[in-house]
Amino acid sequence: MPRSAPFAVLGVGFRWLILGLVFALIAIATFAQTVLMHTLDPFLIETGLADAHWGLLLTGLGLAFIVALLPAGIVCDRCGARSVLTIAAGLICASMVLAGFSGRLIVHLIACVLLGFGGAMVLPALNRVVADWFSPHERAMALAWALLAFPLAWALSNILLPPMIAIVSWRACLLAIAAAALLWSPAWFLLFRDDPSQSSHISRVELQRIGRLSTRRPRLRDRQDMNVSQASLPKPMRMTLIANLCVFAVQGYAGFFCLFWISDGPLASIELPMAAAVLPWLIAAALVWLGGFLSDRRLRTTGWLRNARSMILLLNASTAILAFGLIGVLLMMAEPPAMLFLALVSAAFGTSMGALPVLSATVIDICARSAAALLGLSLTGLALAAVIAPILSMWIAAETDSMANPLLLLIVLEISTIIILIAAHRPDLIRARRRSGAPSAISGRVTK
Repeated sequence: MPRSAPFAVLGVGFRWLILGLVFALIAIATFAQTVLMHTLDPFLIETGLADAHWGLLLTGLGLAFIVALLPAGIVCDRCGARSVLTIAAGLICASMVLAGFSGRLIVHLIACVLLGFGGAMVLPALNRVVADWFSPHERAMALAWALLAFPLAWALSNILLPPMIAIVSWRACLLAIAAAALLWSPAWFLLFRDDPSQSSHISRVELQRIGRLSTRRPRLRDRQDMNVSQASLPKPMRMTLIANLCVFAVQGYAGFFCLFWISDGPLASIELPMAAAVLPWLIAAALVWLGGFLSDRRLRTTGWLRNARSMILLLNASTAILAFGLIGVLLMMAEPPAMLFLALVSAAFGTSMGALPVLSATVIDICARSAAALLGLSLTGLALAAVIAPILSMWIAAETDSMANPLLLLIVLEISTIIILIAAHRPDLIRARRRSGAPSAISGRVTK
């Protein structure tokens, strides 16, 4: 009996099973972070530690995450996603076990650092998996399906964790996440291969569909297309990556501006329903999926990456400007409508997250060989902007004595994003070369 028999029912969909495993690990990592954050207060109370240690533990988690993003991406490009995600699951499991049995501050701090390292490995590895296992016409959609795990897990954790901690204890919740990560590891290690053609579970039809099984001799243009990633990138491609990085940073700033500054500032004085905890995440999940769907649909329709990637990002930035502008108008009212205010904040947060699959897909489109490292670099910029957002916003509001001025800065940043996208975000190399009069031997057009 062939080894692929258990998965024959999947036909040409084995790569989507692989993506489902990555979705599961993103959800596990997200639940691990939220569980750890929800259990810090009970840990501090039980151990008699001061509330000031709460910030120390979260700093250890966040700093480890930021520091590990780029190295994790570099290692993933060199060693593959199979080993990196297996190690990531092991670190998440170890951190949850340490935290679950912890009775001392140093042990809990080590658990936070290990979780930061493990969580940082997951998203760069996702880009590596999508670059290797999916065709150019389904990259944004694949990324969108996987990234759905992040907002959905946050939304569920806000609903489920408080009663679960009250019923089964906070230590049991941590150990449950450890068990989930432990069970995930063997399934991933057995089913996944860094090179799809080396997997015994994937069919020849699926390999051909994702471009891993050629039925003809490669043409000159095909070989030149492959050489783009082996040589130094042309200037238009480098400029596009820089523009992509800038958009990552602005979206990180905008997202955490909504989560922290608006929540602790304007929203703190407005009475909101229970939906306030989950609505931003649910809208973000819908817009993440919609962004990936629209981007790949335009790519299949037009064949041009600028139409498929840059135009979706422009639409995203324009929507964000409108949402933040309306939020500013509501802030000028004495008693803004609570539900309308919440809906606008949720829409603004959703647009910042909705750009992630398109931005990540652009990284793969331009430089698939270094997709994980470049995404790690981009996420580092996003994370640093997220740290700066609430601090800078609070300072501006305090210095100017106005809640609207931080919003004005964010609107200026979104406008600058539109200018950058129009001027520099050009993933199609062929058009840039035609403008300069150089031969267009390397095509930027993606053919079906």
